[in-house]
Order: sequence, then C-alpha cells, then structure tokens
Amino acid sequence: MKYVIYSAANGSPQGLYEGDSPPSLTPNLAITDAEFDMCKTNISNFKVVSGKLVPLANQLFVSNIRKQRDSLLDASDKYMTSDFPLAPGKLDQWKAYRQALRDLTKTIDPANPVFPIPPN
Repeated sequence: MKYVIYSAANGSPQGLYEGDSPPSLTPNLAITDAEFDMCKTNISNFKVVSGKLVPLANQLFVSNIRKQRDSLLDASDKYMTSDFPLAPGKLDQWKAYRQALRDLTKTIDPANPVFPIPPN
C-alpha cells in the first residue's frame, strides 16, 4: 500500500510512505500507484482536501469558481428584498437559481464549470 502523510492543519503533504501496513504517522491517506508516482515528482503540487488528494491547480479553479459564484449571488441579492417588484412566480425562480449557485461548488467539475442560468 502507498500513503501520503499530510498536515491536519492545511492538508499539505509532508511525505510519502510505502509499506504493507499503514504508517504510524498521522494523518495519512491511502493513495493509488499513479497518485504516488505523481507525488514523487513534486509533492508540493498536491493537497489533501476532504479525504482526497487533489492537484493544487484544481484548488485554484475551485477558488476562481467560488469567486465568480459569489459575484453572481451578490448581483442577485436585490431580487430577494421584500420591496423589489417581481412578477408572480419569479421570486421562487430566483430562490432556486441562488440555491443552485450555492450548491455549485459541491458538484462542479473544476475543469468544465457550468453555471446555472438566471431567470429572465
């Protein structure tokens, strides 16, 4: 088995381990042979996030996606105020759109982000 030993504080890998039983150093994460080989090349290009080893490039994509999502949420705040004139049924459409934006970072493919379309 192959493992990456990482910092619990920030997920940055501290080292690699290869052996029949898990390393005594914790936290650690079992990784595939391919992930092990990629980490051997440059371990600083990776991070452990939510129990998964991810390339830092993906983290940058997610960060940029989150910024764009936050901007879209800010731009649609006005529709949530009680005094904004909306046609009947539009408030529910805006609520659904905003919820889809909030859920976006849980399910999005960082390499191919697809944002929900706002109501017209």
